[in-house]
This record gives sequence, C-alpha cells and structure tokens, in this order.
Amino acid sequence: MDLAVDLHHETDTAAIAQKLAAVVMSQKLSAFKLYLSGDLGAGKTTFSKYFLKALGVDENIKSPTYTIIESYMADGLDIDHIDLYRIEEEDLYDLGFLEDDQKIWLIEWPEKGGESLPDPDLLLILERNDSLSMQLLPKSDIGQQVLSVLDI
Repeated sequence: MDLAVDLHHETDTAAIAQKLAAVVMSQKLSAFKLYLSGDLGAGKTTFSKYFLKALGVDENIKSPTYTIIESYMADGLDIDHIDLYRIEEEDLYDLGFLEDDQKIWLIEWPEKGGESLPDPDLLLILERNDSLSMQLLPKSDIGQQVLSVLDI
C-alpha cells in the first residue's frame, strides 16, 4: 500500500512528520530505516527536522549536509540523521553507521548509497512541481505496518 499526499504548506509537512514519529514511538521501533529522496530544495531536511523534534530531540537540529552524520538520543532512541549528497558509494563503509543498524536511520539522498545501502523500511519521495507532493512507499514488513496505521 503506497500513499501519495499533496503538501500545500509547511504545516502539512510538519503534520506528516509528527504523525510518523508518533507511530514509530507507539510501535517502539528502535530500529527503523526512513529514507528521503527528492531534488534539492524539495523539503527533505525540513521534514527531517520536524520528525526529529517529534521523536523528542530537544537540542538544536543541524543539517548533516557537511558533517554527513548527526547523531541524537531522544527518549531512549538512538537516531542517526545522515545526508549522503556528497558521498560516493565506495565511501559509504568509511562512515561507520552501517555496522550499527539497531538505530533509527533518517537518510537523505539514499540513492547515493547505491547497492551498498540496505533497503529502507519506508521511502519518502518528495517532488516539487507546481506544488509539493510526497509519496510514502513501504519497503519492508515494518514499513507496511507503519503505513497501515499512519493516519493521513
């Protein structure tokens, strides 16, 4: 079951991020792979910031564009926010996060990871044409379960 949503305002993006975070927390998913794909300026980092805040991250949330990985701890959850935009697939293993998949991974630009990046539980594709739209595509049983209870 895929889901497509039109996002008319930033508040729409925030609402989906908050609802998704609520499901992740209610299902106690301490290992969850959420990948965000879309062109520059499509809203991946904006979505990520709302998602992280809703998970309980209360520190300043920085874009991982230059640091590549920003790690957070919130309500007992280990979370890695990763931006692969400037990474080549062969450098993926040098980042060190692949060894610890018992975290929540929030990965922007997953296509840069190629075949070396494991499949996500849920893939979000953000597209900006005349307006912004989001497709939510489950890629695992966990992703399907999350999407089935997500109230959008």
